[in-house]
Amino acid sequence: MASKQSILIGVLAGAFAVAAGTAGYLYGKVQATSVGAQAKAVTPVQATAAPAASVAVQQAAAPDGVRAITDIFGTAPQAGALATANSLTKPWYAQTLARGQEQLHIVFSATQELDPATRKPVDAHAQAPAISAAVYRLQGNDWQLESTAKAFAQFGAWGEAGKLDRRADVVTFPSGVLGLLLDTSESGQGYTEVGKRVWAYSNREWRDLGLVQTGGDNDGAAVDDKDRYEFKGTVSVLPGVEPFPDLRVARTGTNRDDSGKIGPAKDTAFHYNGKEYVELSGSK
Repeated sequence: MASKQSILIGVLAGAFAVAAGTAGYLYGKVQATSVGAQAKAVTPVQATAAPAASVAVQQAAAPDGVRAITDIFGTAPQAGALATANSLTKPWYAQTLARGQEQLHIVFSATQELDPATRKPVDAHAQAPAISAAVYRLQGNDWQLESTAKAFAQFGAWGEAGKLDRRADVVTFPSGVLGLLLDTSESGQGYTEVGKRVWAYSNREWRDLGLVQTGGDNDGAAVDDKDRYEFKGTVSVLPGVEPFPDLRVARTGTNRDDSGKIGPAKDTAFHYNGKEYVELSGSK
């Protein structure tokens, strides 16, 4: 009898142990799953790039000479030039500048007169190409056409406008008119004269205000050193009447005066006479 009880107790104890082991295994698995879920819940998420819509839109490229000629003349150039029966127009010069808080891009074209017989540009000292312009204003990220002007000025010689050695100086007159000062140089018979061609832009129109001489020399005509002169100058706008006040030229170096004597170069001034700038008498 005692033997049977021992066997029964052993069986029950084994069953209890199996059940306890199974419960422990299941509890451990549930705990592990819970911890794993918690760990997964707090794992940092890798940052991703912002949607494409939030990326800043790039500014459009500034208009080129082909677009400018098309806008000015209403006909697209072929192979970079617009040819007619007696003229040839090509892109010449472009510059981006500020007008107050606005940004402008200006494209100039040069039109050469053609010889009817040879179909080549007329080659003469006084033959200067006609200059036209297209002005674009930056609106948002696009360049919008603001104005065009045909043949408002002439520039260059021998049928060529030439290449500018540096950017045009930009001035703002007291009236708010925008001015461009372009370098010029002309030599002949041993003398050289350099200056600034003054172009004004206002109310969507261009005006050629003439030439302001800033410097010069007689290097090719001087007999000896004591007969040689050379001077340079810089231009500034003087306060005064609108729309085009006087321009002051501060000069350095040496120059020949009205009596023929060579001495220190004197400052001078140019006055707008209603058509162009002319040097004031007695200001040399």
